Amino acid sequence: MTLKAKETLEDIQKQFKDLLEYVQNNESHSSYQVELHLFQQLLLLGKQLLLLFLLLRSKPLPKAPLSSKGVTMENLTKKPKNYYSVFGKFSFKRHYFNVDGEGCYPLDGQLQLPKRCYSDLLREWLDFAISGESYHEGSQLLSHILGFSISVQVMERLMVDDSVDVEAFYEQHKPKLEEKGSILVVQADGKGIPMVSEQTEKQKVRLSKGEKLTRKKEAIVTSLYTIEPYERTPEEVVRALMHPKDTEKPNKKRPSPINKELRGTLQGKEIAIDKLAERAILQDNHNIQGRVALTDGCEALQRQMQKHFPKHILILDIIHATEYLWEGANALLGETNDERNDWVTKHLTTMLKGKSEKLISELQECAEKSRLKQGQIKVLKKVIGYYNRNSGYMNYGSYLASGYPIGTGVVEGACGHLVKSRLDGASMRWKTKGAEAVMGLRGIRLSEHWEEYWQFHRQSEAIRLYGSDLTSVNTPLEKSVLHIDLK
Repeated sequence: MTLKAKETLEDIQKQFKDLLEYVQNNESHSSYQVELHLFQQLLLLGKQLLLLFLLLRSKPLPKAPLSSKGVTMENLTKKPKNYYSVFGKFSFKRHYFNVDGEGCYPLDGQLQLPKRCYSDLLREWLDFAISGESYHEGSQLLSHILGFSISVQVMERLMVDDSVDVEAFYEQHKPKLEEKGSILVVQADGKGIPMVSEQTEKQKVRLSKGEKLTRKKEAIVTSLYTIEPYERTPEEVVRALMHPKDTEKPNKKRPSPINKELRGTLQGKEIAIDKLAERAILQDNHNIQGRVALTDGCEALQRQMQKHFPKHILILDIIHATEYLWEGANALLGETNDERNDWVTKHLTTMLKGKSEKLISELQECAEKSRLKQGQIKVLKKVIGYYNRNSGYMNYGSYLASGYPIGTGVVEGACGHLVKSRLDGASMRWKTKGAEAVMGLRGIRLSEHWEEYWQFHRQSEAIRLYGSDLTSVNTPLEKSVLHIDLK
């Protein structure tokens, strides 16, 4: 055992003894004080134990590895490696081999150490934190719990590194088809992300009047899931939309999405929907009795949906459709008029019964009233135009009777959770790589694939660093690890 390993072991034994004595003889502190002290001391103990493990593993001399040309490498010296773990930062030395300028650290391969100094576990915890909160808040959380912080610049770089396997993960990931619903649902929506204007930022120190440093770029958010049918009447949906707090609880429990996948990308509508179609194929099997595609009425998204999902029934999201009714009511009656609710309820009932032609006719009659101002007529024509263009996707009476979902609540929620709450906060500006990384890992998290992804990512990274056959990096040691008696 090296002198440093022996000293570390002695420190561990003393720390453990001190902890036992603290627990056995402490009568003056509260449970909070004891719990906090134990946690802080266990972090220190964990740091020493992990260091001891690495010191012991790095002591024996590995069998000399072969270079890429088949030449036996020479053991030159031991070189230090800085290591950031969840317990804190330390360094240790491991054997270094070299021949003709080609170097190798056998221990790195044996332990599958990461390329950077930050441990896999620390990066996973850090990414989990900052996929949900800002980099600054993630750093504060780390500092508050673990007692040290990492710079925002490092966190950004780590998140980009750790998101590199998202596409590959989905290419090999199979949904759990034993958990299935009979309706296959795909949804898509767009949400703007404030982007850094890199050219402006580099070339201009001071902006012109009215000029903005940021611009928004549309992220396309998609959702995919299966679900069981949920039949409702138009009247039930009207009550839920118009009086959500007063609505009686339905006798039948609303089914939940199954095998839900949420994703976001800045690569455009066609690429986003193409990826969605590739994933949807995996869930489209003999159990599927209905296929539904939902959008907010964006023509470009609708075209992509029809192109990639020709067998799906395209449905206009009822929430967006209802918002246009409210716009019409505000134009006709004013935003404070109590009659708006009755007006919207009447026309919404017509809409939900699938009578879009009647709805459009009634709105046309409203627009032709002689007392209306030009501004009111303009708004009503906009609403009528929206319904005219989408009338083929508004057969809500049939959709409800079949138990189909008619709202993009899942993808709308994804836009809020995946994009807006994380990437559209105050003063946030993004570069494409950073935004894609956050959306990639946040989508993994919201789709409940986190543990599966990180297992896949660790394996993929080890293969990239140490070769396709991971067993080959475990170079035999000439001397086994020493047994240590901690008594």
